[in-house]
Amino acid sequence: MWYAPFGAIRTNLKLREKLARAIYGVVASPVVGPVVERLTAITERQSLGALLSDLRIDCLVDVGANAGQYARICRRLGYRGLILSFEPNRAMFERMEQDFASDGLWRGFNCALGSVEGDLDFHVFDESQISSFLPGSSELKSTLVRTEKLPVRRLELFLPAILPDWEKRRLFLKCDTQGFDVEVVKGTEGILGAVYGLQSEVAVQMLYVGMPRYLEALAFYESLGFVLVDLWLNNRTVSGDALEYDCLMRRDR
Repeated sequence: MWYAPFGAIRTNLKLREKLARAIYGVVASPVVGPVVERLTAITERQSLGALLSDLRIDCLVDVGANAGQYARICRRLGYRGLILSFEPNRAMFERMEQDFASDGLWRGFNCALGSVEGDLDFHVFDESQISSFLPGSSELKSTLVRTEKLPVRRLELFLPAILPDWEKRRLFLKCDTQGFDVEVVKGTEGILGAVYGLQSEVAVQMLYVGMPRYLEALAFYESLGFVLVDLWLNNRTVSGDALEYDCLMRRDR
């Protein structure tokens, strides 16, 4: 058997390290970086579109809809089924309302979903997409604009009222509620058998007080019978560490 000299191995490792650094430098450059990010986003969306199709989803429950960005993405991916969007922030709901008013299979509800019915404090930040029912931690670099009481419903109680044939449906639950996703899923207990797919934002860094960390959230979803299909990096910290991931899951067959 032939063995390469140790010096040659060390030289090859140095060359590989230099090559890796060079490639990373190009990928992370201001010119190429946005292109790579766009290509990555396209791949992630294709994965989502394929899962919606494979699971034969006919009702997408969009929780934390903001201005309807996710619903519009799913439409561009070819999803033509029913969309139920929930957004507690009135200003964002009104922006979304303009879109779903012209889509016969897209309905919006100006309320939040959670594990307990009632009114809860909703913290509105200057960046609307990071508003939450949880108080911001010192890691959250955004200004609190106001706190207001908003209605929260359990999906297992609300869904039968707005979708009488829910038991015949194949639901996909998307949650983007800034640390409140697990609470939303806890409120689906009575209808969970109709939920075939799940997308949730899971956090590595604690942006909100009392939110579960990513391993805790993933373990909870797996305990309900979901398996991980994909995990996408959503945001990084200023220092480059992982901040949040989007997890894509399906019900275990």
